[in-house]
Amino acid sequence: MYWLGPSPLPRRVAAVLLVVAALAWDLRSRATVDYPFAAADTARGEPVAVEWRPVPAGILPEPAGTGVAAVEVRAGTPLTASVLTATPIPPDEWWAVPVDAAAHAAAGDTVLLVSADPPLEVTGLVTAAQEGDRFGTAYRAALVAVPGAQAPLVAAAAARGSLLVAVRPGVDGGR
Repeated sequence: MYWLGPSPLPRRVAAVLLVVAALAWDLRSRATVDYPFAAADTARGEPVAVEWRPVPAGILPEPAGTGVAAVEVRAGTPLTASVLTATPIPPDEWWAVPVDAAAHAAAGDTVLLVSADPPLEVTGLVTAAQEGDRFGTAYRAALVAVPGAQAPLVAAAAARGSLLVAVRPGVDGGR
């Protein structure tokens, strides 16, 4: 039967298989990564509770890691570098005072500042650790945040050199 042409069945089967393969490719699951989100509403300066959720890869920037809230954070907010800070944020109305005697304190440590002249006992928060030593060119005193009412007394005692510092290390051991 010379006058009959080739059967269209193989071409139709190939076309159907091609459409099914394209549909399966399009509907396949996307690659996901776990990303940190805020688990609860958090005030500025407070540690952020983290909840990990899967998100499509490449949608969000690299996660910021852990830290305290640099701004007020609502539950469900992705924890990016703009939301978190590693530097402890003191409460409002506190002032940072440079203290030379805090060489052994790390940022985030709670310190007790004591002085006999003027009589003083104040709890503070180290916001920046000391860099270098007093004899080096890259020396910078530690910054300790204290309540605003006590800041003048702490600054005066630090300037006189009569300030003693006792350190209570942070959760991570202070380092």
